[in-house]
Amino acid sequence: MSKNLLFNNSNRLYRILVRLNSYQKLTAHAISHGISLKNLAISQFPYLFKDSLEPPIVSLEFTNYCNLKCLYCTSSYEKRNKGFMSDEVFKKVFDSLKTMKPTRVQIVGNGESTIHPKFDKYISELSKIKHYVSIVTNGNFIKEDIAEKLVRSNIKLIDFSIDAGGKEAYETSRKNGNYDKVIENLLKLKAAKKKYYSDCVINIRIMVRPSQMGSYKKEMEFWKNYADRVMPQFLVHINNTEYSHDLFKPIQKNQNSFPKCSLPFKHIEVRHNGDVLLCYHSAYQLKNEAGLKIDNVLNKSITELWNSNIMKQYRNAHRTRKEKEMPICLGCSGC
Repeated sequence: MSKNLLFNNSNRLYRILVRLNSYQKLTAHAISHGISLKNLAISQFPYLFKDSLEPPIVSLEFTNYCNLKCLYCTSSYEKRNKGFMSDEVFKKVFDSLKTMKPTRVQIVGNGESTIHPKFDKYISELSKIKHYVSIVTNGNFIKEDIAEKLVRSNIKLIDFSIDAGGKEAYETSRKNGNYDKVIENLLKLKAAKKKYYSDCVINIRIMVRPSQMGSYKKEMEFWKNYADRVMPQFLVHINNTEYSHDLFKPIQKNQNSFPKCSLPFKHIEVRHNGDVLLCYHSAYQLKNEAGLKIDNVLNKSITELWNSNIMKQYRNAHRTRKEKEMPICLGCSGC
């Protein structure tokens, strides 16, 4: 296997260095909205700190429905039951978050969050109790008013995921995607920011394949015309998934080794039905879309789930490198 195809996704220092300018600006923005420097530092270098009693980042999956079928994304396989987060699940999440210290809330998951009929209402409610709410979107909005709804929801960061390589490459990788529509929606967002005097940040993540390593920096200059920040994100093959063409290979898979992962120290994700897994990688590692399930927010609070025996076991195993206590992490790319 060619060395230039291998990628260590859990190398936090490298990830920061290739995105340094953007990270500096995003860090300053988060701090200006009440996120502590310690919270931000734990998410990058958790091994330098004691385990946090609460998750620095809470991710919410509003839905796993998606309007695109990206070649490399697990959403396209449609192995999970599709659905939308219910008001009942959202209320449980909301009540949990109200009791927690300032933390970041990310709206992301295995679908396009803006498809949820109440996405803007949910974000507006979350923004009342949490200083820094962000969303990841493919930018192919299904309704004309979504850009304005996002800005008016008081969201702080909007992450666009866009494939490198121009229109043809983009629309080949992203089935049903419209390159020109994404640009149009970025312009709508910029106009809405100006209209409502919003300081939310529009950040573009350029999805980079190995064959594009020599050209993506030039393309980043193009996208700076449409966003506040632009950063690269390297497309790594997800273990136990079918599509692998022109993707980076996890070095851990090649070496049959364990990553030094940051996920169990910084991040907890609530699926649209309320299920909480050890991490999103656990579903791929176990070849089971249910993943290593801890419990459900309908039964326990986010803080209780974060401090569950499984979470503690895997945090300790990564910290002490006790491989027998983190069996599902073998060969995983980590984060």
